[in-house]
Amino acid sequence: MPRGAVVLTTLRYFEVRGAAVDFSALLEAWAVLMVLILYAVIGKVCDRMGAERVLLWSALAYGGLWSLFALGLPLPVAIVIFVIPIYPMLLVSDDALMARFTTARERNRGLGMAGATALVGQALGIALGYLLMGYFLDSGMANLDAYHWTYRANILLWITAIGCTWWLSQRLRGEPGPA
Repeated sequence: MPRGAVVLTTLRYFEVRGAAVDFSALLEAWAVLMVLILYAVIGKVCDRMGAERVLLWSALAYGGLWSLFALGLPLPVAIVIFVIPIYPMLLVSDDALMARFTTARERNRGLGMAGATALVGQALGIALGYLLMGYFLDSGMANLDAYHWTYRANILLWITAIGCTWWLSQRLRGEPGPA
């Protein structure tokens, strides 16, 4: 997912919106705690609902919620989105699918490639965000407007990532994996 342009800039975005720096640190701690709680249960959710379905719905929720930042949400709503830990749902469902569709011999390479693919999306998001923020700020745009326009541009990457996830989930549904 192209999370770099939005997620990694969020704490600074909150500060630009008026949140205290130490409040941002507290938010980060809450988000990590929520991630730990979700990691404890998401495997069972994947077993019950199917990893393909969890992957698709978590991609839709992740991309959809983070795209809302482009609207300039009220700060409390933006904070709730930041604390909601959807990312572990993507990782666990992806790992579950990778385990199912690889043999024991190729599993480590498969997990490595899946991780690398996610980081490519993150790197693209970071690069795009950096370039766009620089362009908007250099053209005289206000800090907050530059964030919102950068987030708006990133929505195209979200749509692409979600479309690819949908395509993949449709292809994998009902597939038994290697013998």
